[in-house]
Amino acid sequence: PFSRLQLPKWERSFKSHVALFTVEVTGATLRYFDRKRVYIDNLDSLFFVQTDKPIYKPGQKIQFRVVSLNKEFIPVNKQVGSTMQQFFF
Repeated sequence: PFSRLQLPKWERSFKSHVALFTVEVTGATLRYFDRKRVYIDNLDSLFFVQTDKPIYKPGQKIQFRVVSLNKEFIPVNKQVGSTMQQFFF
């Protein structure tokens, strides 16, 4: 079973900052813990990322789509620069 991921709120007065992101997973036979510094940029738009399935096996092709939304969750019809990064755990 999965649980909801909750992230702490950050001050809107900051344009951007670095935060410490902690992941802890505990199962019947597994315990995983990692802590990484992440860059948070407080932009005027949001990005909704949707994948074609909830769980992937190693080596599977991931298909996804990204929609840019404003603060009222209305699609933004303009080009926005973005960066894709791959995380290794």
